[in-house]
Amino acid sequence: MLDCKLKLQMTMNDELLKQPQLYQRMVENVIYLIITQPDISRVVNLISQFTYSHTTNHMLIVKRILRYLKGSIGCGLLMKNNGHTQVLRYTDANWAGNTLDCKSTTGYCIFIGEILVS
Repeated sequence: MLDCKLKLQMTMNDELLKQPQLYQRMVENVIYLIITQPDISRVVNLISQFTYSHTTNHMLIVKRILRYLKGSIGCGLLMKNNGHTQVLRYTDANWAGNTLDCKSTTGYCIFIGEILVS
């Protein structure tokens, strides 16, 4: 069973993979899936930072992403032709709205036609 709290940081005891090309190809292919599966974008960003120095733990995380994707087939974004391609963008900001640390909060959404893209 795969530990759900695998660490991405490398330690001195970690063993580098003997076939780095396999890991690099897998990460490269998963990056393209972010277009239709935006829920994996955070973890794909993290694993892509280890493209040139990755360990067996990193490979286990990539395999876990692939298992997740296999189980969520049909749950991606549906892009259909609805006759118009007008791009709409909505943003909102709360400048220094947090009274504890005066940090700002922002958010946005982008639509192409009636489809939420980002």
